[in-house]
Amino acid sequence: MSRLFKLVVTNFFDDFCQLEVGLLRSSAWSTAEALMVLLGWKISMGEDKRHPFQKRFEILGAVVTLPEVGPKVIEVANKQTRLEQIALQAEDEELSGQACCQVTT
Repeated sequence: MSRLFKLVVTNFFDDFCQLEVGLLRSSAWSTAEALMVLLGWKISMGEDKRHPFQKRFEILGAVVTLPEVGPKVIEVANKQTRLEQIALQAEDEELSGQACCQVTT
């Protein structure tokens, strides 16, 4: 997809991420899906999986936020559920006496 159609795409197992400029979103989306179908890939066509292009999206336990205006910084952060898992794991490690490190702020 990247070489033949100049699409900005990533995948990791069953997660796919695609970036595109505003005017090309529709054709880029159609091209990516059509190519996967032509290659015989089974992809989910349910609306719960086919989210429209957004400035903020989730992939692989992370939240990616693209800049609206101002500094051109892309923010990548853990999803809230992942932060909660990390906090619980740290608490469990501390309670069991197996904590291997200390974090100070």
